[in-house]
Amino acid sequence: MAALKPAQVDLTEGRIEVISSVSEVGGRLIWGPPKTHRGRRTVVLPPEVGAELSHHMDEWAGDETVFSAPRGGVLRAAAWRRRFWHPAVEEAQLEPLRPYDLRHTAIAFWIQAEGNLLAISRRAGHSSVAFTLDRYGHLFPDADRELSGRLSGLYKAPKLAIVPPIEGDEKGAAASPRPGTPDSGALSRTKVVLIRPASGGASKNRTCDLSIISAAL
Repeated sequence: MAALKPAQVDLTEGRIEVISSVSEVGGRLIWGPPKTHRGRRTVVLPPEVGAELSHHMDEWAGDETVFSAPRGGVLRAAAWRRRFWHPAVEEAQLEPLRPYDLRHTAIAFWIQAEGNLLAISRRAGHSSVAFTLDRYGHLFPDADRELSGRLSGLYKAPKLAIVPPIEGDEKGAAASPRPGTPDSGALSRTKVVLIRPASGGASKNRTCDLSIISAAL
């Protein structure tokens, strides 16, 4: 938040670019990129948040940063917590509440809004979806039930579909209907399949061509 600069805010499109961070070490401000590669990201704001940010920039934003110190300059985290954060938390009777807890709350809201897991992970700047799931998986209590319902819908879908033969599939090209069968020309150019199995290495596990499954469903 302290590192956000006016040039990184696009109020017309309603988005901000997270491309830098700033921390205080021994009284000195250290600028740098976000901690992880995925931490560098573009975040689209809800219209209401965009309106609040626009008002803030009109009234209080500094020339160097969007959220500046009361007398200008870069916001110092320790001073901000002492002068503003702790009094506000005490007045709201929310102790103990850390600034970082606001981030957890925001992610919980995204999950409650049924956001896509990948989109949530990217929006939060997490290193991977696995990290997001490990940290916030308990907030998806109905995910397994929803998946079961969707699988039920797949079972009710048509079981067979006519799809074009796979290019370079010699077995499919060699197979042709016996002379005299109905519409032999059309059948020779298509195959009725749902899953195309293929060998899966030394263990001989079988894998499936997902593109055919998708086309069939």
